[in-house]
Amino acid sequence: MTLQRKTLTAALASCLAFAVGSTHAQTPEPEATLGGELRVGIARDVVNMVPWVAQGASVYIVQQNVYDNLITYDDEGNLTGELAESWEIVDPTTYVLKLRQNVVFHDGDTFDAEDAKVSLDRMRDPTGTSALASQLSSIAEVNVIDPYTIELKLSEPNVVVLSILASSTAHVLSKEWLETEPDLTTEMNGTGPFMFIEFEPGVRTVLERNPNYWKEGLPYLDRLVAIPYADDSSRINALRSGEVNFIEYVPYVEFDSLRQDDQFDLQSGVGPYNILVLNINEEPFDDIRVRQALNYLIDREQLIMLVSEGEGTPMQVGLLQPDDPFYSADLETWTFDPDRALELIQEAGYDGFSDIGFTLTSSTVTIHQDMATVVQALLQGFGMNVSIEIVDVPTLLEYRGNGAYVAMMDGYSNAYQDPDAYSRYFETGGAGYANAVGLSDEILDEMIDRGRAATDVAERKEAYHEFEERLIELAPWYFGFFRPQGEAMIQDVNGYRRWPSGLGGQSTSRMEYVWIQQ
Repeated sequence: MTLQRKTLTAALASCLAFAVGSTHAQTPEPEATLGGELRVGIARDVVNMVPWVAQGASVYIVQQNVYDNLITYDDEGNLTGELAESWEIVDPTTYVLKLRQNVVFHDGDTFDAEDAKVSLDRMRDPTGTSALASQLSSIAEVNVIDPYTIELKLSEPNVVVLSILASSTAHVLSKEWLETEPDLTTEMNGTGPFMFIEFEPGVRTVLERNPNYWKEGLPYLDRLVAIPYADDSSRINALRSGEVNFIEYVPYVEFDSLRQDDQFDLQSGVGPYNILVLNINEEPFDDIRVRQALNYLIDREQLIMLVSEGEGTPMQVGLLQPDDPFYSADLETWTFDPDRALELIQEAGYDGFSDIGFTLTSSTVTIHQDMATVVQALLQGFGMNVSIEIVDVPTLLEYRGNGAYVAMMDGYSNAYQDPDAYSRYFETGGAGYANAVGLSDEILDEMIDRGRAATDVAERKEAYHEFEERLIELAPWYFGFFRPQGEAMIQDVNGYRRWPSGLGGQSTSRMEYVWIQQ
């Protein structure tokens, strides 16, 4: 490892702060009988299989167990190789990745550098649908050096490029398979631990064990079956009745009972966040002062109590949690202050709260509807006229891309562990929000660029501090709260490895380690 690579890797590592959750036994006992079927109750249907698109946590159970990335995270949340066995940072604009050999796709094609290049080219294509195109725009060229080596030539330094390649949508697909023009909405062909077998919309998605998986001896399971239960009660009842043996999105009201029941294991952490995305082109949120007022008017503590049984952390700055090394405690702004909110809307030309009305869009997902309903009640308590529009999940995903809302309840988690993850939402062209509503701000863009280019941690902190100062001023969202998220399983399910902190919501992507005591 070169000195420069050590320096940059240390800079990346210093960006990470995690709280490790509990785990079951990590490897099966020698006498254990392996195999079996894990039936997973998911919070919503998978919708489709399109890679490189952010489709939410319920899709991780499928996509990230079929596809691999070049880079991933270890149990502690540090970057580690997946299909890239190792890498070298030759200079600030040249990265060389050595690829893993003897890896085959599910259709039998051998993985090599051409597959990595084509996948990276798709990810960074600004004319496509990739959620990573903006973040990877600094990659000017992807060069094949030999069958198992690629070179990334950057147009400018970008110290987070490796973290981006570990993000939840950075999947590697087969060049030869893509040339056959498969229907990526219904077909999958990866190198991951499980092979896509069946998708019955609204009923189930079936994955089966990949017998040629490159991690020797894995996966332990024969089959994964993901079954959608949009209703929280139905999902928890399916677990308790034995209809499924694992569920995601455990309802908050069930946390304590599951913790106290020795038939089940609950693993949880605080990482994802609930927010309202605001359309800066539509009244009343085309006025910065109204957007700021909303952030003062909705009481986060009350919101957490009513929506998540008191479990959660208020967002007082932006998307970084208080234990993050880049967190700016001196910028804590968003507190409950209705007097300040009234001043702001009066400055915007309204006589009072009753002069403001808007439609709040929410998906059918319970954690979205619950928060939308509470927000509506809290704002109506001040006289605002707030109506709720309920849409299905495919429409939610569509609205995320086209901005067809005035205000929309949504939930996210950062795609990778670095403050550069802000770029997905607030950098010009960011696929997660900015592109949909046309947000483009010179200061935000400048600070994102500066943070990416700096190898000095102090300089990076300064850049993101200035970024957050500007974000608070613009207030494009109502920054709600970091919510708890948990998975529950029967005690016979072992080996589930929950990633720490903000990565926790992606933990169902690692089902190769799960085994069932039989």
